Amino acid sequence: MDPTALAKYATAAQETGLQDVKVDNSSISGTTNSETGGTMLLTVPYDKGWRFQVNGKDVEAKKTAGYFTSIEVPKGKAVITATYHVPGMRVGLTVTVISLLILLLLYIRERRRVLVAHRMLTRRIR
Repeated sequence: MDPTALAKYATAAQETGLQDVKVDNSSISGTTNSETGGTMLLTVPYDKGWRFQVNGKDVEAKKTAGYFTSIEVPKGKAVITATYHVPGMRVGLTVTVISLLILLLLYIRERRRVLVAHRMLTRRIR
């Protein structure tokens, strides 16, 4: 972490911090009022899973001071929303569902095979 860069952004963050903050399971939202616009430092650790919107439009997040996240905000009042999605979650869920379906199909096939074998044995015994 670069202490000089952190000090620079920390001072700016204190002046135009996020107001009316709302937090739920996977998102954070709030408003800010910037007299000049520019870069806003968020004390959210940088991670590719975060998606940021300013006034409903997607904005690119940047890694700042080696650890934190910053976004560009316009002059004036802005509504900022940050949503987190676990990277790879969709792929993981897809693989899990496909694996469960294959397991179910194998179980059904084996169950049918056992039932057919049982019927054949029952017929021979009679």
